[in-house]
Amino acid sequence: MNKKKIIGIFLSGVIFFLASSVEAQPTCSAYFHPFDTCFREIQNKEFVFLGRVVSVENNSLSRAYGKPLKAIVEVETLLKGNPGQRIELFLDTFCFGSVVENGRFIFTAGYVYNEKVSGLFSETWSFAISEEYSEKEVEKILDQIRKVIRGEKLPRLVGKVIQQNWSPEGRFLMRASSLNVKLGYDPNYAQPLKDVTVTAKRKEDGREFKTKTDAEGEYGFEDLPTGKYEVYTDLPKEYDVQINGLIRLNSNEIGFVNVDDGICGRKVEFNVQLQGDIQIRFDNALSSWSHIILSLWRVGEDDGKRKLNEFAYDAAKDKFLATEGSGDIGYRHSFKKVPVGKYILRLNVTIDPKRANKTVYYPGTFEVEKAAVIDVEAGETLNLVFSLPDIR
Repeated sequence: MNKKKIIGIFLSGVIFFLASSVEAQPTCSAYFHPFDTCFREIQNKEFVFLGRVVSVENNSLSRAYGKPLKAIVEVETLLKGNPGQRIELFLDTFCFGSVVENGRFIFTAGYVYNEKVSGLFSETWSFAISEEYSEKEVEKILDQIRKVIRGEKLPRLVGKVIQQNWSPEGRFLMRASSLNVKLGYDPNYAQPLKDVTVTAKRKEDGREFKTKTDAEGEYGFEDLPTGKYEVYTDLPKEYDVQINGLIRLNSNEIGFVNVDDGICGRKVEFNVQLQGDIQIRFDNALSSWSHIILSLWRVGEDDGKRKLNEFAYDAAKDKFLATEGSGDIGYRHSFKKVPVGKYILRLNVTIDPKRANKTVYYPGTFEVEKAAVIDVEAGETLNLVFSLPDIR
């Protein structure tokens, strides 16, 4: 996954967050953060509880709004109010497709009486407790929600620093979790980073506040004066740093966040990745060819066999006149911020629009089995220089 895709995913999340704030729709996230409870205003709800779904009615992914989903829920842990031990709960939620029997959720609810439903109704926030959470993690979540309900001030600024890498199978993992282990992925491929210095610099007076991440990659500023802050890490240039969280995205490596005096502070999370660059120069091309498309393929394994996953592709750029004795022209090209790992380089050449394309692999072979494996190292730039074989 390249930087553009990462930014696209983040911006999609921001759009969903803004839309959900307007329409008062629940989150469908499988990742909990205590500040989500603040922005869903659960401290103002009549009932908040952890419950297990016993049965559901009208649970269809194609179901339109208008008739709420009805579920019978066993209340496991009360966080606010006392709706009873076994309740009939009506749900008007984007997450209804995942509300299944035996599923565990943290619900917010209240009694309503209108043309849609008469009874206990939940519409604004429901959070799934999936199998990836241990009971210790669940209790931590519940305790954080209790603090919000009681009106206790949470730390002014919190977040995580997570190193994103690739699994051996080529799958990109955003978070180290027990679920990844169950799926067979080594959590070291998406690991929290310890002892990373995070700085919050106050714009008004330039004061700097620093802290370090713990073993879980988490950090927190308990007491910050109100104001606007720049938030950044001390990670070296070998890391490609992306930021997400409840902030405005102003740049890649620095987040800008307003800290106020409310119950909740702000969340700024850093997803980072070791990366390097690849510079490519090749000749023996002909000016009559229509296109040359270069693509990088990630080399992984699946059941002991080599597996290739396309990482990035682009049309050849920076044309130059070739030297005597070779083809008419050559090209210089580069792939920036490539995640650390092993790759092969493929060229797809259109020599004639009426004929099938020709495929060439670095350093100049038609056979993928003979392609050279390119090892991208952190902070390094690989320089690949080669000539294309005779393509007719």
